[in-house]
Amino acid sequence: HGPPITSNPLRQASNMGGSSSKDEEDRADEIQNHATNEELLKAAKDLPFQAGHPLLAEFAKALEAEYVYRQGPKVGDFLDDPRLERRVVGEGVDFGQFNDWAGWVEALVRRSYSDDGERVVDMGQVKQFWGLAGAPPQAYAQPAYAQPVGQSHAFGGQPPVAMAQPVCSSSAPVAQAIPASSGLYPDPNTKPAVAVATPVKQ
Repeated sequence: HGPPITSNPLRQASNMGGSSSKDEEDRADEIQNHATNEELLKAAKDLPFQAGHPLLAEFAKALEAEYVYRQGPKVGDFLDDPRLERRVVGEGVDFGQFNDWAGWVEALVRRSYSDDGERVVDMGQVKQFWGLAGAPPQAYAQPAYAQPVGQSHAFGGQPPVAMAQPVCSSSAPVAQAIPASSGLYPDPNTKPAVAVATPVKQ
């Protein structure tokens, strides 16, 4: 994937500056003032790196710090980092095109979080576009039921049911806990073991 390519004259590669340099700030202002919301959103979704890339995560963190939490020129700090060019080029991306793309994304976030702007997108959505909004579901280990050798059918293929005996006797009704299906059982036809507590008659 490369940065968004449009015929918009505002999309000219510039020297690295970030929002702490006057050139980068002016360019982001110009983009913000002239681009449509659709153009800004399209640019934000046209990633220069694979979704989930660490550089996207770092850029998202800087955008969020500066525009959501108002912690100062964090985008400029990120873009002005002297190691950034080497890292971007090392990924096979033209550094000028990366800066151009970053200017469009910054304009989108700036428009969305400015006091007089409209909320075009929130940082949660940007993170989703970039494959950063939450990890994919993890594979969970399935419970294993050990059965004694030679007794594979001793319990009809079912795990044994544990019976709890209360310490004191009571004639009051006892609640029975039956866990809801959690998807953790290896076979959908296998029912979970249910612990049943019954009073002991004395």
